[in-house]
Amino acid sequence: VLVHCVGLLLTGLLLGLTLGARALLVPAGGLVGLALLGSLLTLWWPRPFTVLGTALLGSAVLVACVDYFLEGLALGSQLGQRLQTLPALPSHC
Repeated sequence: VLVHCVGLLLTGLLLGLTLGARALLVPAGGLVGLALLGSLLTLWWPRPFTVLGTALLGSAVLVACVDYFLEGLALGSQLGQRLQTLPALPSHC
C-alpha cells in the first residue's frame, strides 16, 4: 500500500512541477506549492491525475527530444536565456 501511495504522490508531484514550470515567472515557493497541490490531487483522485501527469510529462520529454534532434536544443537554450534574465533575489544582509 505504501509503494502505491508513494508512486501516486510522486506522479502528482511531477504533474504539479510540470504545470508550474511552464510559467517560469513564478517564484520557487509557487512551484513547490503547485507541486504539492498536484500530489494531493493525485492522492485524492488517482486515476485521472495519474493519466494527466504521465501524459503531460511524456509530452514534455517528447518535445525536448524532437527539439534536440531537429534544432539542436534551440528551445532548451531559449529556456536557459529566459531563466538568466529573471531578476535576482535580494540579499538578506
